[in-house]
Amino acid sequence: MQEIINLLKKHSLFSTFNFSNKTIKQLFKEIQILDYNKNTIIYEAGQPAQNVYMVLSGEVAIYSNNTHDFKEKENQLSSFDKNYLMSVHGKGSIFGEVSLLAGETHSSTAVTITKTKILVIPGNIFIQLIENDHQLAINLIKLLSSRFRQRIENKKIPQIGKIFCSLYPDIPMRNFKMMRFFSYLILKEIRETVIFIYFQQGIENDEVHQKLFLDLYTQFNEDHLADFCIYISNNNKNVIYLNAISLLKSDYNEHKLIDFLAYLRRYFSLILIETPSLDFECSQLFLRISDHILFFHRYGATSIALKELYLEQLQKQGFLDQENKIIFIYEKSIKEKTPFEISQKNTIYYLKTYVEENLEPQEDKSARRLIRILLNRSRAL
Repeated sequence: MQEIINLLKKHSLFSTFNFSNKTIKQLFKEIQILDYNKNTIIYEAGQPAQNVYMVLSGEVAIYSNNTHDFKEKENQLSSFDKNYLMSVHGKGSIFGEVSLLAGETHSSTAVTITKTKILVIPGNIFIQLIENDHQLAINLIKLLSSRFRQRIENKKIPQIGKIFCSLYPDIPMRNFKMMRFFSYLILKEIRETVIFIYFQQGIENDEVHQKLFLDLYTQFNEDHLADFCIYISNNNKNVIYLNAISLLKSDYNEHKLIDFLAYLRRYFSLILIETPSLDFECSQLFLRISDHILFFHRYGATSIALKELYLEQLQKQGFLDQENKIIFIYEKSIKEKTPFEISQKNTIYYLKTYVEENLEPQEDKSARRLIRILLNRSRAL
């Protein structure tokens, strides 16, 4: 219970709240802290409004009604149209309160878009808290008024950037080269800033990239990060390198890393991550929250058998939670022939980029085509 009190004290809604009141302390026993996996439905449009929710870590997307295809048994989002995205709630944000106070069913659907930790306040408890402290009601009116004004002034659809992670098990050192190669191909295509998080050492300007990551992540402050994101997105249409090798050496904080990545993708359409060894906990998090896992492999006689082996392992470890989330990308030379796997043509691609391990990948039409597919910008006659 003390943990819940400490969390509420930090929120502006409860800034004047009397936490020493014995009656109120009893009410706090009904409040829960719950963990949700990515793509979990918290509530659907048409359901009774029974709780008020506060995001402690992660992100929750709110979609308008009748726009989704849900898997009822798994209670997970199967597909959605981003044009029906109404809002995104990050750390500290409260949602679900409007339907509750109006005494109506939910008019929208709330879905987690990362692994998320949420404070769940039962509706009857929330009403009693308001009745016991009228200042809470005033703070709530201010919050709703501010949110309503923002909605009127900003008619743009909220952005949820994509996260692409990569693996290259048989040639780990080439993983960085491939993701840097993809970063610049994506930059050419979208003409927007691309964030590239990597873990190699000895790269040009490496110390600068390490310092920038430490400045943004270690001293994680939303205002500071927002200023950086706005400045970069307005003034620097380029690939921004962040060397995150410090994540492998310091204490790992899962929720802090989730919030950091969630905040970045509010401002940038693409975040590319050169995933280090799966022995590191942060690597496992990257794979679980990514929109696509790019699995690079040197094409050879055993490629198809190895692909099935890796796919089975990744499924057992719980890294794959969406259909076609993993994309196998085989590097090959121009002269090499490849089999046609029609049953999996949407998840297997062959790139004519491979020359030698220590050389940069070579751009050609196969690479450009794959980038357009990843960005949903494929062209047809």
